[in-house]
Amino acid sequence: MWNILLNLLFPPRCPGCRRHRQTPGWCPACTAAYRHPRALAGAGGGGLRCCYALSDYRGNLRRALIDLKFNGKRSHADAFAPWLAEFPWPEIWAGRRAVPVPLSPERLRERGFDQVEALFRVPLQERGCAWLPQLHKSRHTAPQSGLTKTERQSNIKGSFTWEGSSLADMPLLLVDDIYTTGATMHEAARVLRRAGATDIIGLVIAAGGS
Repeated sequence: MWNILLNLLFPPRCPGCRRHRQTPGWCPACTAAYRHPRALAGAGGGGLRCCYALSDYRGNLRRALIDLKFNGKRSHADAFAPWLAEFPWPEIWAGRRAVPVPLSPERLRERGFDQVEALFRVPLQERGCAWLPQLHKSRHTAPQSGLTKTERQSNIKGSFTWEGSSLADMPLLLVDDIYTTGATMHEAARVLRRAGATDIIGLVIAAGGS
């Protein structure tokens, strides 16, 4: 009853185009425009076996992720759960443990929440993936946006540490919100490899852009 009343007083909007909807989530037009599940060409190597994305990082979807990360629109994270549920290759998380790419403590204090956890933790746990948050951002870095690929690699290098037990014989799903050049994912995968992991698949909400 309370949710019905809230929806009447504050009708849900599509997080992309912001049109009013009867139910929360993406409208059909934005879903058709931006939902694009795929394996990312050239994302393998450097510790990653491969990497998958749910959508394209452009237009209204890009704006929705920026609103989530920088403007506190946490409800936008829930809108991606159905896309995860409908992911066409669910075998990628079968038997895997999910490792989120972390924020630095400084960035976490600045934002007040971790957007990768908000996007992935509950949906993946519902699919049987244990959540392993022992990858830490031990060095604060400048934002990656706006940097070249070489600058991103230099900026992120040496900023992660693994503070858990050995990852030997443990298949992992490394998750992050956005994949652009792959510098962040590959550096995180490199650290997980040093901790013993031998089979790491990446999964991101969106790929492309800068």
